[in-house]
Amino acid sequence: MSGEVRVTASRARLALALAVLVDAIQLPLQGASLTGIGTLPAEAIDLAIDAATALIISRLIGFHWALLPTLAIELIPFIDLAPTWFACVTYVISRRKKEGRYVEGNG
Repeated sequence: MSGEVRVTASRARLALALAVLVDAIQLPLQGASLTGIGTLPAEAIDLAIDAATALIISRLIGFHWALLPTLAIELIPFIDLAPTWFACVTYVISRRKKEGRYVEGNG
């Protein structure tokens, strides 16, 4: 999965949209955990969402080591309320641009 991935503008937009969506979905899940309503199911769903997000994002913009600490941070209660997926995707896309692995077209 860590081969020479060329990130297109459309893949970057899709990864950013997914990151924003996942960060937004996790807010009510965290609220459910804090109130005690469905704590175990909410945490399990949250973990599954994070694992799927890491896989999908790495397929869209290529694996980057920044994905691993982001996934670890998402496992820590309260800290996972921060928009970590959005920050990670933004960072990885900027790195891809600096590495010359970003293609401006939608290819």
